[in-house]
Amino acid sequence: MVTIRDIAQATGVSATTVSNVIHGRNKRVSAETIQSINDAIKELVAFLQNRNMDGLFFTGIFKDKFFDSVAG
Repeated sequence: MVTIRDIAQATGVSATTVSNVIHGRNKRVSAETIQSINDAIKELVAFLQNRNMDGLFFTGIFKDKFFDSVAG
């Protein structure tokens, strides 16, 4: 799970600024900062999705030798 603090740390802004951008209260935030926050959100979410997919990918590749010998 990606938190507001994770995004703030990745972008170098405060958690309050990230929260304001997420909730559309960004009148005092520069367009560059908004873009940076949005990019960080996309990257962090994609990273977590890829990590979750790694687990799915490896499931079934590694076999239990004991189970294989018992199952036939």
